[in-house]
Amino acid sequence: MKNRSFHSLSVTVLFCGFLLAFSLVSVFSSPKVFSETENRYLAGRPAFLLKDLKSGEFGKKYELYLSDQFPLRNRWIGLKTTLEKTQFKKEINGVFLGHDGYFMDALYSEDIDPDLYEKNLDRLRLFAETQRQNLGDEHVRIMLVPSAAQVLTDLLPAAAAPFNQGKVTADFINREAAKDCSAADGLANRADGAAGSDGAANSDSAADSDSLAALLVPTESSLKAAVRERPENPVYYRTDHHWTAYGAFAGYQAWARSLGISPYAPEDFDIQTVSKDFYGTIQSKLNTAAVPDSIQLFIPKKPVRYEVYYDENPEMSDSLYAMDALKTKDQYRVYLDGNHGRTDIINQDLANGRRLLILKDSYAHCFAPFASLHFDRVHTLDLRYYNGKVSDFIEEQEITDVLVLYQIPGFVKDRDLGKLNR
Repeated sequence: MKNRSFHSLSVTVLFCGFLLAFSLVSVFSSPKVFSETENRYLAGRPAFLLKDLKSGEFGKKYELYLSDQFPLRNRWIGLKTTLEKTQFKKEINGVFLGHDGYFMDALYSEDIDPDLYEKNLDRLRLFAETQRQNLGDEHVRIMLVPSAAQVLTDLLPAAAAPFNQGKVTADFINREAAKDCSAADGLANRADGAAGSDGAANSDSAADSDSLAALLVPTESSLKAAVRERPENPVYYRTDHHWTAYGAFAGYQAWARSLGISPYAPEDFDIQTVSKDFYGTIQSKLNTAAVPDSIQLFIPKKPVRYEVYYDENPEMSDSLYAMDALKTKDQYRVYLDGNHGRTDIINQDLANGRRLLILKDSYAHCFAPFASLHFDRVHTLDLRYYNGKVSDFIEEQEITDVLVLYQIPGFVKDRDLGKLNR
């Protein structure tokens, strides 16, 4: 009995000592700012504020800080993944373990803040309405790109039931009709002698809704068609949350056709595989063995001369690709050097007077090279890092065309979309 008690006490002391040692290391060691493995900034030590302590916010921030700064964090993540895989789990750390080596982010309805969701739909709606009035319907497009879990449904685990991302575009369209009808009804009710006017008002609002719906590029159907027609060309990476260059090309063709532009065909490019050992952001969430991805560049067979500028830096690059990125963990940065608040692309071999602004997340990085084949200038703004007024930028740069391009899971969670209408 004494031996058993001593053994239990020893285990408890060792466990507590283990936790204390790691906690002390976390507290007194210098915090890491950026995780190259996860390609994200880590939580820093939160400032102590009495109001945050009372509200419980300080505790939440400190818990996140300890989680991000825990010693040997990546190895513990890998060990956790290994243990859960031995239990035959098909969803680990918010990731579906799909067939054929595919890892896919798991998005559920409960992961979405309903208030932010509504706000972002309203923000997009207001921006689209403003720009179609300023530039014309034929010069404004919206691309809401689904993630792999929405398109590669055959590769999901059998019991997986993620959020239906098609609901976002449907809600955007239905939202227009509901809001426009409500506004029209209100105006009609206040008008003198408005008998019989509701039908006409509703008809006009439906036409407005149809017009706004026409601004949406059919991205999901285009990606699914690409999977059916050319299954050998993956449209999503196995280990990363982005679409591949093949996926971006399918999206580009759908976008170009929606504008009445004749898109380039695959045979117009020399498609070069520049990496065969890419491990992306989703694999980093699991830190487990995975099938590496390859990265392709679509190089036009007819050479094009470019000038590329990042964040208003006067130093010019003559390439759309940052080849040095292939030597780093974040190989996806090969496309337009990764995340920048502002990127300016000048096609020196084109003079058609058209200038495109892409308001975007990182899904646009491998898309913009295709768009630059049709416009004198392509400007991209990432509202996470750009704090200027979008309306001023459009006027100053004499923008003729606008594209809003976001991955759907990113769009519904983005807290910077309020900058769209500043």
